[in-house]
Formats: sequence, C-alpha cells, structure tokens
Amino acid sequence: MAAPDSARPAPRRLEASWPEFGFILLVVLGGFLFLGDAPYWGRSAYIGTAQFGDAEFWWNGALHLAEGIVADNPNLVFRMGYAAFAGCFVAVLGPDYHLFHQILVTLFLVTAGAVYLSLRGVIGRIAAGAAIIFLVFNPYTAEWLAISTSDSLGLMLNLAAILALVAGVRDGLRLRWIALFGIFLACASLTRPLMTPFILPAMLAVVVTGWPAWRRTARALAVLLGAFFLPTLLWMGVMGVTTGNFALTGASQDSSAFYAASDPQIQTWRADMYGPVNESAKKRFHTATPTPRQLNAEFWTLIRENYVKHWRYHAARLWSNVSEYSAVTPNQSTRRTPATEQWYVRFKWIFTLALIVTVFREQRQWTAIGLLILGSYWAMEPFVTPGLVLAGALAGLCGLLARRPGTFVWAAYWWTGVAALYLVGGVMGPPLGSDHGLTALGHRLGFQFLFANDLLVIGLLGSIALGRTPAGSLHEDFARVFQPSAQAGKMLRAGATLFFAVLLGVLVGGAAIVGWRVYARSHTAPVPYPDAVSLTHTGPAARETLIDNFDLLRSALGAQDGRSILIKGQSGGFIWNMPGQKRSMLLVYQQDNIRPVSLSPRGLYLEVASPLPEREWMNRQGLWALRSYPDLAPVSSLPYYFQMPAIRAFIPLSADGKSYDSDRAVVFPIAKTATQLVKSRELVFSGPQPEWSIDSGALQFPRCFSLRATATEPRITWELDVTQARGHRSCRFSLQYETVQGSGPVHARLETKEGVLLWAGDLDPAAEALLFEPELPAATTGLRFTAPGVPAGDALWFYELVLEADDFTR
Repeated sequence: MAAPDSARPAPRRLEASWPEFGFILLVVLGGFLFLGDAPYWGRSAYIGTAQFGDAEFWWNGALHLAEGIVADNPNLVFRMGYAAFAGCFVAVLGPDYHLFHQILVTLFLVTAGAVYLSLRGVIGRIAAGAAIIFLVFNPYTAEWLAISTSDSLGLMLNLAAILALVAGVRDGLRLRWIALFGIFLACASLTRPLMTPFILPAMLAVVVTGWPAWRRTARALAVLLGAFFLPTLLWMGVMGVTTGNFALTGASQDSSAFYAASDPQIQTWRADMYGPVNESAKKRFHTATPTPRQLNAEFWTLIRENYVKHWRYHAARLWSNVSEYSAVTPNQSTRRTPATEQWYVRFKWIFTLALIVTVFREQRQWTAIGLLILGSYWAMEPFVTPGLVLAGALAGLCGLLARRPGTFVWAAYWWTGVAALYLVGGVMGPPLGSDHGLTALGHRLGFQFLFANDLLVIGLLGSIALGRTPAGSLHEDFARVFQPSAQAGKMLRAGATLFFAVLLGVLVGGAAIVGWRVYARSHTAPVPYPDAVSLTHTGPAARETLIDNFDLLRSALGAQDGRSILIKGQSGGFIWNMPGQKRSMLLVYQQDNIRPVSLSPRGLYLEVASPLPEREWMNRQGLWALRSYPDLAPVSSLPYYFQMPAIRAFIPLSADGKSYDSDRAVVFPIAKTATQLVKSRELVFSGPQPEWSIDSGALQFPRCFSLRATATEPRITWELDVTQARGHRSCRFSLQYETVQGSGPVHARLETKEGVLLWAGDLDPAAEALLFEPELPAATTGLRFTAPGVPAGDALWFYELVLEADDFTR
C-alpha cells in the first residue's frame, strides 16, 4: 500500500520576501560587527590579543593537526572534532586564530539566518525575527564564541542538526534532511558529546510524524541511525587504532565528569579526585598500576554506587538544576555592561509590543492583554524569567501531540541539555555551599543550549499571538509587502551556496594538505637544519652554546645561570603581547629537522623585551639565542606574572633552507625584572623590604611591589647595581605614593651611585603614577633611590621595575 501523501512530502524550495532578505542581511552584517572582536569578548582567555590557558590547549590541537600530527596530538585523548575542523583551516590559511574566528562567526551568522527561515513557519515571522536577534546580539554567546573551545563548534553543529531535523519532520518525513540531522549530530558528538542523547527525542519526532506509515517511518529511523552511527563508529575505529581504546574520546576521560557529579562531596571535576579512584582501582583489579581502561571502568562502577548510596541527594538536586539553567540570561556574561542590559530590556519591549499590535489588528483584545502582562513581567521582573522559560519548554513538548514537531524539537533540545548537565555536574550547591550556582563547566558546556532560554520564551509568546492562525499567514495589510519573491529566495540560496562551497573547498583542501603531511611524516626523508657551528664564532650567535638535545636544553634553562644557549627551533601560533609590560611571550618548539616539524612536548615558553607583530612572528624557523636568569619563586598564578627565559636573538633560515640569513637577524634587548634583580642581588633594599603584589589592581597589567614605611624605618631606600649589564643599558619603572593617614606629599630622589642627580621631587598621593626612564651615564655603576621621611603605614608602589641591556653576564 502506498504511503499517505503526508508521509511523502513534495520538495520545497526556499522562499523569502525582500523585507526578509534585507532583515537577514542586516543581522549578518550587524552580527559580524558585534561578535568580531574576539579579545574583547573573551578577555578572560586572552593575553593581549592571543589566547592562553584552556583556549590555547584546544587551538594548539588544531595547530598540531595542521602539521599532520595525529598520534601525538594533545587533543587526542579528549575530543578531536574541533582540532580536525580547525586544523584543516589552519593548513590552508595559517595559524592566526583571529582569521579562523572570523570564519567561525560567519558560519554562526549564516546558521542564525537559517534559524529564522526555519522558525518563521513554526512561531511566526515576528517571533522568528526576535529569536535570531536574541541569539546573535547576545553577550553570553559572544563571550564563548570568542574562545577556541570545542563548545563553539559544537553549538553550530547542533544548531545545524536541529534545523535539519525540523526540515525532516515538517509536513511529513524527508529522508535527506533526516540523514543530514544524523550526520550533524554525529559530528557535534565527536566535537563535544554533551547533546548526544538528543537522538532519542529526534527518533520520537520521526515516529510521531510518520505514523501510521510504518514502513516509511522505519526507513526514516534506519536512515537517522545509520547517518549517526556510521561516522561515529568510523571515528571510534580511528581512536582504537591510534590509542588502543575503541571509544569517542581515546581514554574516555568524560567518565571522570560523571563521577564528580555523582559524589555530593565533589560535584564538579577536580584533579585531586583521581588519587582515591586510582587506589580503589588497584584494589579491585589487584594491580599496582591500573591501565586507563581499568581506571575508566572503576569510575563507572563508583558512579553506579554513588547514585544508589546518595539517591536522596540526586533527587533533591533535580529541581535546583532545572531552575538554575532556566534562569541563565545574557546578563550573566562577564562582558555585560549597563548598555547591553538596557538594550536587552528594550528588545523585549519592542518584541512584545509588536506582537500586541498584530493581535489587536485581528480584534483579539484578551490575547493582547495576556501578552502585555507576560511580556511586561518578562522585561521588568527577572525573577519571572525562569518560570516563562519552563512554561515555554513544557509547552514545546506538547507540540508533538498537536502535530507541531518543530516546537517539540526545540523544547526537547533544551531539556536534553538540562539532563546532560545534571549528569556531568553543571551546578554546585549543598553540602559544599549554601547556595546553588552554575559551575565553570556548567557555563561552558551550557553555551551549547542555554541560548534557547530566550528562544523558548519568544516561542511561547509567539505561539500565543498566533493562536489558531497558521504561522505563515499574514494580515492583509502586510501580505503584499511580505509577498515571496523568487529573486530574493534565489539570492539567499546563492549566497548560502557560495559560502558553503568556499567553506567546503577550504575544508577539502585543508584535509588534503593534512593527509599529505601525515603521509610525508612517515614516508619521506627528514630535511635537517643546516649546520650552525660557524655562526657561533661571529655575528649575533657568537660564543653561544648550541644545544640539540631537548632534555639537555630543559636542564640548561632550568639552571637559571644566565649561560649562552643557542637552539634550532620554530615559533608556533601563539604570540602573547603583554600590555603595560612592554614585553611579549611566545611558544617556540626545539627542532631537529626543518621538515617534518616537531611540536609537543618540545615546547618552550620564551619572552622578548618588546611587543611583537603576531602574524609576522608565527611559524618562524631558525636559530634562537636564549638566556635564563635566577628568579624568586612565583608570587602569582596570573600569566602576566610569569617570567620566562629570554630570547636575545633570532637568525632566520635562508629562503632555500640550506643556510641561515644573518643579514635578517633580529637582536632583542634583555630585561631583568625586579624579582630577578633581587634574586641575583643586583637590587638591594635598605629598610622596608618589598611586598610583592599578586596582581596589578586596576592597571593593565604591570607587575608591582610596595615598600611600606614603619615607625622604626621611615626611610625607603634601594640600590640597583648595573655592572652586570652589557652594551646599551636603561632602567624603567613607575612610582606611586599610597597614604593610609591622609599624609601630604613626601620628598624622593633618584641618583647614580656616583652622586649624579637624575630626579628629585615631591610625590603626591592624589597624583597618577610617575614614569621614570632615566638615562644611565656610560660610567655609572648603579642607581640609588631614597625617600627619607615616609609616614608610618604609607607605601611607595613600584610598577614594572626592569633593567634592560643588550646582554648580561652570568
């Protein structure tokens, strides 16, 4: 028997009116301007304009893959989807994350345009337009999209999966779209497997839509499952070959997150929980050293035990988790401002009033009053938002009963995210704290679905406004304006096709380059660096000690004895310019060969005493002259306080790679900071001793210390010995007076040890920090600073005190 027409839908072409075309274009252009400044939005993950910390880890995986490094990729035992996608772009476009971020933003905006086109047939044009405005112009979205984590790509792949599923179950089953859903969900799971359980409500949507045409329904389910499991199993096979573990994430590290959430005394992932689990695995498997697979099995065993043992705790936290997630708004972004909060409220009012106007024109006064009440509470009373989100999420689920699978899909996606974060520990609370709140993991992983909070409320209000009116219908006054235009639809299709063709071309080209590099690493003869011994006699590398062994190199740098060290190496894709310090940090990998490149674990974090143009200094190959000087123990964990071995010079390879181009050598000054000068006894204090600050307060971001006067030691004095400095020498610091007693100015002076006065004056506590950059006479042996009468309790703050020279003796 032939299936009903509803189960075999006719093909549909994309239709759009000129106003819709203009609206989507404005959102894309405006969104690009709004989202484009990655260092602004993701400042917590940046040093200067380059990513650091966890963001560095994920981007570094992409850089490794671009060089054809798979087995030793740092992302391999976690999740490789992001590294695989981004690595193909790096292979073609280079290692600059800013360029990749622009591509990622464009992909997000094109996807957002598709969200409008999908939602307009579900909740109406006004609500669909509001939905993508709230999706795109969202500080919370912008913040996480600016950071190179797997969650940003996971968000877009999951969005693409939702759009494909909605298209696949609207007005009957469309197998091609259902297949695309399975592929996109599989790719999202390989990137960040948080939303993998979404396949279950997707299958339910297919069954309800196709019923009672059971043969076509069964075929659609087979297509969905095949499209999902085929790439998943292929990837698991790759992981089995490369890591020995047939799993999505190599060593199945995700089990530790489930374990943390199962224990009330842990709740979210911590490094210290591995010790007890490791001991438990030793006893269970009777081994002194559990294998990764045994440790993973022990995690799952303890998870099951914890849910049985602490079932009351887990039952009680159900509601707290749901309420916390439903309360997330763009105002929880760390980059929110009063202006963004005001615009957030204004957008709510504009959307609500637009719905009210359309309902009034249809003579539905009571509906308009209801929308006014709900919309005004939503805009003015933040405590109402969770209730509206939950109402929209529950109403959306009911859409399946009303044969509106589109609303069901969006609501089910949100509920799947809530359930997933419940299991991996997105919320922390009692007994570890008095209040519930999202963890860092909850914010980061929740980025993939918490954007739907506003969409659920918008969908709820839009559905109320529609009532029984079909979503695609228009009031007669607007029917002509929004009349579908074949030309507008064609331009939208052409623009999207061009973008995805370019995107696919870059991906395919990058994959080909990566594939060739993987092959070349194992099948072609390495190209060694040219001999550098002759350069150690003359030029910038004169008297340098060439070290080729990485272990010996680490030992030499760790000795911090100032010895001359020369290495063959290549800079990576990370150049960190540090505002307020006039220095840069970069990642350099020691090399044996020009090709193939060796990356982890040969990385060295090094610094230069000047800013560096980022793109110019990425992937530079040649000789690097290094120095590592004694230093005090770190006083802060902030990256701006890290002190790295210094780069004195760089000699690049010649164009043919057969020699070194000494004519293009770059020689850097070396700057010793205050902690290094104190350690080497070049900076000595008389009277009050330095109190090293762990941050720089509101300043961006000089290292600093204070000298605080006491009743018995009112005289603040220090001396700086410059005799170990060679070549051109200079000193730099900023000075500020802090009073706790409301004291007036204090007198201070700076002079050479030979008695030449360089500066004398009064320090005013109300004044900004004074910058000192004294010229050092050629014959001087040092500097002396004195402030003889500082009131007890008052302090002098010294910011970024450094001694700079062409070189230093040991």
